[in-house]
Amino acid sequence: MVLGLPERATMEEIRSAYRALIRKWHPDNFTANPEKCKEMTTKIIAAYRTINDYCKNYKFSFSLNVIYCPVENYVPTCSPEAISLRILAKLP
Repeated sequence: MVLGLPERATMEEIRSAYRALIRKWHPDNFTANPEKCKEMTTKIIAAYRTINDYCKNYKFSFSLNVIYCPVENYVPTCSPEAISLRILAKLP
């Protein structure tokens, strides 16, 4: 993984990892191997854009049969977005 992220990460963690790696591989900071610097910078930017585009364009389902679960702590087999929405619904 280019950005070195855990399986679950917040947008702030993703942004922070991206910025740290861009600083590390920036041509002004990494002068030893310009070709490697360009390669890594291209990979880092592509990885960040892919994740960012996915998050911006993710479509959530708001149908009641997907969100509603009457038994507390019961997680039926369903889509990840349905589980996320049930969790968010319980937040204050």
